[in-house]
Amino acid sequence: IESTLETARQTQFAGQDTLNTAQAAYYQAQSEVARIEQTMAHQNATRERLYRQVQDLGARVEAQQARRTATQDALHEVNTQQPGLEAVLMEAEAAARQATDSTLPEKEAALRVAQQGVGDAQRVVSQLDQSRQVDENSLGHTKRQLEQLDARQRRLAQEQAQLPRPDAAGLAQKQVE
Repeated sequence: IESTLETARQTQFAGQDTLNTAQAAYYQAQSEVARIEQTMAHQNATRERLYRQVQDLGARVEAQQARRTATQDALHEVNTQQPGLEAVLMEAEAAARQATDSTLPEKEAALRVAQQGVGDAQRVVSQLDQSRQVDENSLGHTKRQLEQLDARQRRLAQEQAQLPRPDAAGLAQKQVE
């Protein structure tokens, strides 16, 4: 019986080892499947991101091409107008030189006269400002004097009201005597 029991135990241990080995292989396969699925999800996300980038770049390329076409059209228009514009520029420069050469001394003299006028006006304004300040000071002083005189007049009126009144009957009698 013990030998049968021992054999059964050995068989059970061997079966347990086989089961453990099979489970380890199963878990390893499951891990590998999860890793592959994760890699596939990452690749799908990367593919979608790259697809969106390609679409964005395509739109940018179209916009750049439209801007390039517009720029080329504008450049062509400028190039066709350039000879006429150069002639107009040369005429304008010649007219400016002629106008500057003929009127420059007159303009300089007018500038000097204007600057002298400004200086004179500033001096007059300064003098008027000084006069105004003197007048303000004088006015303030006069106001203070008037206030003092009013106060003095009120005080004198009060003092006069407090003075005894002469007796007219008594005075007439003394004059008769």
